[in-house]
Amino acid sequence: VRIVFKTANWPDNLKASTAGKLMMWGVGWSAGVPDGDTFLALGYGGNKGQANKPRFDLPAYNALYERQKRLPNGPERQAVMDEAQLLLVAYAPYKLHVHRIYTDFAHPWVIGYHRNNFVREFWKWIDIDVERQRKETKS
Repeated sequence: VRIVFKTANWPDNLKASTAGKLMMWGVGWSAGVPDGDTFLALGYGGNKGQANKPRFDLPAYNALYERQKRLPNGPERQAVMDEAQLLLVAYAPYKLHVHRIYTDFAHPWVIGYHRNNFVREFWKWIDIDVERQRKETKS
């Protein structure tokens, strides 16, 4: 078996991936909102050339994806999403192999700290109690 690995910088790989020119590519993804639709969109045929990098296009999956988009949150939508998820697992256009673990430390004078798994820019909502910091850091 002879394999040739083509290396490129990030913008070139992203452009090639979006154009459907890569056989395989590793990339990370994090949820931006607490809704499974974000990940289901990665397999939707209508998103080929955009978020759907492997250009997966299965009519049964597409129908489920479109159906869950129209449903309100609840058991019926969740059941449709679960069925769509099973198709993604069975056809495997993506190989999921990374599970991020976050560990944070915060000083007691940090106000409003709470890591939100769906909002990466949470730091703009925290503050520092400068008076408490002064008191607790005096040696």
